[in-house]
Amino acid sequence: MIAAFVKRKFHDQRKAESVYFVLSVIGSYLIWKLCSYLLEQFEPHWWIVFQDSVAGLLIGVAVFISDFFFSISSQFFGRNIFIPNTPGIYVANHCLGIPAMVVFSLIILSFGGALKHKLWYIPVGVFGILFINCIRIVGLVVLMKRSSPFFWELNHKYALLILTYGFIFWMVKVWMDKFAKQD
Repeated sequence: MIAAFVKRKFHDQRKAESVYFVLSVIGSYLIWKLCSYLLEQFEPHWWIVFQDSVAGLLIGVAVFISDFFFSISSQFFGRNIFIPNTPGIYVANHCLGIPAMVVFSLIILSFGGALKHKLWYIPVGVFGILFINCIRIVGLVVLMKRSSPFFWELNHKYALLILTYGFIFWMVKVWMDKFAKQD
C-alpha cells in the first residue's frame, strides 16, 4: 500500500525506491520504539529472560573467543565481564543488538520478495547481527586489556557501532538488489 503510494508520487523509480527505503527504516524504528516502550513499562518475565539469555550467549562466546584467540583470560557473571587488572565491562540491554535485529527483520518484511526467501534471509541476518555483536564484545575485551581508556571509549561509541550498522545496511542492500523484486 505504501509502496504503491510512493511509486505514484515519484515517477522516477530510483527516487521512489529511495523514499520507500527511508520510510521503511523510519517506520520499522518507530514500531520497535513502541514495542520497546511497552516492554519496558510492563517488563514481562519472558522479555527479561530473553534478554538475559541473549546476553549470556553473547558474553559466554565472547569470553571464550577472547581467551582462545587473544589469551585474555576473563570471567563473567551475569552481564559483567571481569578482566584482570581492569575495571571490567558491563553488557547492558541496548548492547545486545536486539533492536537492530528487530528493525532489520521489519525492514526486510516491509519490502517485496518471496516469502520463502524471507524465511531464510531474516534468520541469517539475525545470526549475522548476533555474530557482529559478539565480535564487538571480543573487541572491547581486547581493547580493555591492551589499550588506553580513550581508545576503548572511541571504539565502543563509534568504530564498532559503524561496523554493526554497516553490516545491517549491507544486508538490507543485498535484499533490495537480489530478492525484493522477485515475487
